[in-house]
Amino acid sequence: MDSRGETQRVLIDTTATGGSDLSLKRNNVTYTTSGLRIGATAQQVQDALNAALGSAGSVSVAMDGDAYRVTFGGALASANVANLRVALDLDAATPSGSFTITHDGLTTAAIAYSDDAATPPPTSEPHWKRWATSARATSPSPSMPPTPGSRTTASPSGARSPAATSPTSSPTTRTSTTPPPRRSKCAPAARLSPRSSASSSTAPPPKPASP
Repeated sequence: MDSRGETQRVLIDTTATGGSDLSLKRNNVTYTTSGLRIGATAQQVQDALNAALGSAGSVSVAMDGDAYRVTFGGALASANVANLRVALDLDAATPSGSFTITHDGLTTAAIAYSDDAATPPPTSEPHWKRWATSARATSPSPSMPPTPGSRTTASPSGARSPAATSPTSSPTTRTSTTPPPRRSKCAPAARLSPRSSASSSTAPPPKPASP
């Protein structure tokens, strides 16, 4: 130990961002810095420690590679100082990249981690959405049966509706009526007298011969 007091080396090994305050416990009293950030300069760490210690002692800080070399002085020059403690307050990490969802053999397109329910879908529609749209467009609707003499087409929503047909392609229905058979123009039949059943064409009897 040199005349200036004890020296400690403090290394904060992280790529995260956030707060990194230091604290020192001495005689049942804890002295803690305020407002230090990860990656603070040696001067910033020195000023923060001296402000926290006040009349309890002083420090000088220099960089030692990526670490801080803290040397105690003043009232702490000849003291056995407890190790400095680091309290990290990391910033919330935001994930990056993308992921996909697979269900029942169907897989979506890439979805960004930053997407939420209010985010519009990606330019490329998910595979399952394209499949569902195609299935709806080709499936018949039981509530709208086609009418005779017309063809049906699929609307964008998947319902089937009757569509107008062209004269050349639509079937036509013709109705023909067969008249009753005509009667032949024959002479009316001879009427028989009620007193005789003989034919009206009977010849008269022959006259007797003269003597």
